[in-house]
Amino acid sequence: MNGLSAVFFSVIPTLRLAQGDKILCRGKSRRSLHWAPEDAPTLECGRNACFFPSSHLRIFASSIFSLLLCLLLLVSGCAPGRAAPIKPFLPPPPDVVEKLSRADLRDKTLTGTAHMTVESPEGFFSANCAIAVRYPSSLRLETMPPLGPPDLYLSLRGNSLKAFLPRKGEFYISRDAERSFPRFIPFSLNVKEIIPLLAGMLPPGTLANRTALRGEKEDLLYRIDTFSGEKKRLRSIWLEPAKIEMARFEAFGSDGSILYAVTFKDYRTVQKIAVPERVEILAGGDEGRDASIIRIRYSDLQLSSGEEDKDLFDLEIPPGIKPVLLD
Repeated sequence: MNGLSAVFFSVIPTLRLAQGDKILCRGKSRRSLHWAPEDAPTLECGRNACFFPSSHLRIFASSIFSLLLCLLLLVSGCAPGRAAPIKPFLPPPPDVVEKLSRADLRDKTLTGTAHMTVESPEGFFSANCAIAVRYPSSLRLETMPPLGPPDLYLSLRGNSLKAFLPRKGEFYISRDAERSFPRFIPFSLNVKEIIPLLAGMLPPGTLANRTALRGEKEDLLYRIDTFSGEKKRLRSIWLEPAKIEMARFEAFGSDGSILYAVTFKDYRTVQKIAVPERVEILAGGDEGRDASIIRIRYSDLQLSSGEEDKDLFDLEIPPGIKPVLLD
């Protein structure tokens, strides 16, 4: 009850039944009103009492009560005011992490075209590419120059890397994809973590044994931190609570420094599954001299599954080409 409502109630005399046909009304003035019988023709007032005909008093009391009730509703409930903000729903962190692991994408291949740019201390790369991504660690890239055949065919499957440079007639094979990838695209790549993130999926092992979770609201986003058994922060995830779509992901080293950060934008629904059309990966700290940045802008995205994809991530050696082993 607000203060003004309390004032209204303080000035209303309290009512109680008296003997016979009279109701005694007492207020703060300590004067009294006596309900007289119907045949009382006139109003008689003394120093301490007033007598009203009962029918008149009933009408008077009813009118006063109705007026006060309207005023009370106006003040306490019907007056315009600012509505209390609705707090966004914050789901339990384990449920969010499980959903971001994207079981709906694990058995599918994401294909499309992409404009990719890479800036790093090792060099600069910019190209339109045909791209295919499949969980947990399969990637296929083919550059698409304005004229002529592709400059580069690249496939990753687990720790295996194969690359074909048609213009040079060279074919390379490596069993250490992370070490060999920058030879072709100047970006250090943690294959098992980065490839799922290219499709907006959490890397495998995000919920490893002895991993603790903590969730909290941060500005308009919901943030989840994962910690090791030694209470060291391992990963941070930001998402929009209403959509459960990842907006940002950060991975930390043992010393607490950021190993890399990934941002996701412009989600699009592909066959009833939301995937980001823009992905940016920043490695090596802030955007400074030693940082590496890879930017990908997808288009014409499609999802596929089945046996037709089994050879997509394993380049065949062209006839007449002798492969070069990198390790």
